[in-house]
Amino acid sequence: MALKLNPDSAECYFNLASAQFDKGSYDQAKVNFWTAHELNDKNPETNFQLGLIAEQEATRALKANQPVAGEFVQQAVKHFNDTLALDKSHEKAKLALTRVQAMPIPK
Repeated sequence: MALKLNPDSAECYFNLASAQFDKGSYDQAKVNFWTAHELNDKNPETNFQLGLIAEQEATRALKANQPVAGEFVQQAVKHFNDTLALDKSHEKAKLALTRVQAMPIPK
C-alpha cells in the first residue's frame, strides 16, 4: 500500500526489502534493496543489506565450488566499504567486511 501511495520512496522499498529478507525471500529483497539504493544511494543500511545478500551469494557459490564466488565476494566488499564510507562507525559492516575478506576464493 505504501508503495502505491509513494512509488518513489526509497524508504518504502527499503522496508519492503527488509521484510522480504527477514522472511528468507532473498531474490525479491535484492531487487527491492537495489531499487531503494537507486532512489537514495546515501543510505548506509541499504548498502549494508546489499553486502549481506552478496555475502550469502558468495557463501552458496563457495559451497558449490563455483568460480563466481569471487565476484560475489567483491560485491560484498564494495557494499560494506560503501557502508563504512557513509557511516564510519557502522560496527556490523566492519565485522562483515572482515568476515568476507577472510573467505577463500576459488581459482
